[in-house]
Amino acid sequence: MKVKVKLLAPFKFCDDTAEAELDMPRNSTVRDLVSLIAGRSNIDKYGRDQVMILTGNKIVGYDDLIDKDMEAWIMLQPMGG
Repeated sequence: MKVKVKLLAPFKFCDDTAEAELDMPRNSTVRDLVSLIAGRSNIDKYGRDQVMILTGNKIVGYDDLIDKDMEAWIMLQPMGG
């Protein structure tokens, strides 16, 4: 399955881009997608637990399955003090 991924600042892929189309096997989870992205980006510098994933109008969890032709926006979780 193809997944379009857009990394929002401060994340970026190793080639300095912010967007990519990745191939994922059927029945992959969002956790699998984040692991794949982590191997190709600077996400681990900030911590995978600080990542929030948006698809369409909703936030998805790590155990959610990836939909066919999914578009995912990866960003830092908003925090306040």
